[in-house]
Amino acid sequence: MFYRTPSDGGVYDNLGLEALYKIGRGLDKEIDFIIVSDASSHISFQKRKGTASIANMRRLLDISSYQVYALRSRELHANITEKRQGMHLKIGKHGSQIASDFGVEPIISDCLTYEETAYARDYCTTLHTPCRHDFDLILRHGYETAKFTKQFGEMSLNLTSTKRA
Repeated sequence: MFYRTPSDGGVYDNLGLEALYKIGRGLDKEIDFIIVSDASSHISFQKRKGTASIANMRRLLDISSYQVYALRSRELHANITEKRQGMHLKIGKHGSQIASDFGVEPIISDCLTYEETAYARDYCTTLHTPCRHDFDLILRHGYETAKFTKQFGEMSLNLTSTKRA
């Protein structure tokens, strides 16, 4: 018996970078700076269902796909960090968590709450148009992620260069 399940390009290249970035070689020569918006979800623990079920086979595919994604995104992130040719923006973190990732003491006001951040992070994608509230919340979370990554990343670089001097 053959089952078809809908999928998108994320099965092959979840970040959609194949044309712009090659593992081991880096960015295409014509690209000076890249901003990668990464909305992929994390893989979570699940109990196994029976023995040879479709759900278990799908779970194996999810695990394999996540491993490929993890390898590609780590390599991309290392390249971007080393050459300072871009930003890898992973949604799902509150502004104070982004600051902590950079080793910076957060000074944040007027941003989404932890609950709103989690809602945007866990929003289930479908082919249906999201309601206005959900769209605005996801858009704001993406904006805050980019803003805080840039802001705290620059602060972190300044702290590092000050400590070296």
